[in-house]
Amino acid sequence: MSLKNLTPYGRLCRKLRIDRECSLLDVAKYLGCTSSYLSAIEHGSKVLSETMLDKIIVFYGREHEILLRRAAMLSVIKYRIDVSNSSDQVRELVALFAKNFDKLAEDKLLAIQDIIKH
Repeated sequence: MSLKNLTPYGRLCRKLRIDRECSLLDVAKYLGCTSSYLSAIEHGSKVLSETMLDKIIVFYGREHEILLRRAAMLSVIKYRIDVSNSSDQVRELVALFAKNFDKLAEDKLLAIQDIIKH
């Protein structure tokens, strides 16, 4: 398995598996899924659900929760935002951000990130 093809989440999980001396199959059995499904999540071809992430955190230990959640977030390449019940102002903000986020300077992105986190 090439580390180059793994998502940040997949690389972290592989490291945690090696540290625990367990296989992908061991983790899959614990989670109640197939090793091919788990591999697809680690390679980014399947979506990691919140429920599955919660189970994985329990498996690897709560001490890894922040790292696992961050790695999972960084591994998502496409987000879908449901604004069907949102105000026009929220819809406009989401549309403007989606259309322009890749054009924002790093300082602006950091400012937005700071506002959203706090």
